[in-house]
Amino acid sequence: MSSVVMVTGVSSGIGKAVAKQLLENSYEVVGLSRRCADELKKSFADRFVQENIDLSDLTALKNHLPILAKRYTDVDAIVFCAGYGRFGSLEEFSYDQITDLVNTNLLSTVFLARAFLPQMKQARKGRLIFIGSESALSGGRRGAVYTSTKSATDGFVKSLRRECSSDGIQVGIVTLGMAKTEFYNQAQFTHGDSPDNYVLPKDVAEAVFMMLESRPGSVIDEVKITPLKSVITRRRTD
Repeated sequence: MSSVVMVTGVSSGIGKAVAKQLLENSYEVVGLSRRCADELKKSFADRFVQENIDLSDLTALKNHLPILAKRYTDVDAIVFCAGYGRFGSLEEFSYDQITDLVNTNLLSTVFLARAFLPQMKQARKGRLIFIGSESALSGGRRGAVYTSTKSATDGFVKSLRRECSSDGIQVGIVTLGMAKTEFYNQAQFTHGDSPDNYVLPKDVAEAVFMMLESRPGSVIDEVKITPLKSVITRRRTD
């Protein structure tokens, strides 16, 4: 029987690449996304199912998660890819923008893990893989809110790793440098144009696949993927 993996953010970017990598290697994928992942549905209709859900709406999420946990009792792993970036000085953020960023990047992740951990602990197996950011390790100008969500995620993963090991559950994180995705579309900066200035979604997908394929008795706690050359390009605002 093939393994069943839940992947968040499957409609684009890293989530889409991870889901595609797994589907091409005979996994079954349950995708969570606000938008429809039409390409995955069309190409892998027999092994891909999508749940349309807004992870930033915590009230709806709390009501929906018990339903998902009962519907997908055979989930072997969850890969947490959903998230987005918003950058600027702290005072440039509205309260709603801060709340939405924290809800999507951090709290929805914590809620989803909490919903599926009981059944994983009962089965004494499972894998939780999170997508992190190197900004969590160093911070950055105009990134206080975003960085706080990724720093909190990093701490959450490290603590959860210790909490879950005695129950046979493997917890790990893929920490990224700048990736070539839609992530920077609304930012005032992006990576350089050269192929050695960015990480590709496929690079991340291959790392996640390696972690999922690892021996149950060992854990790949962290994989860090960064561009060979770190180049930041400022966008013109006029």
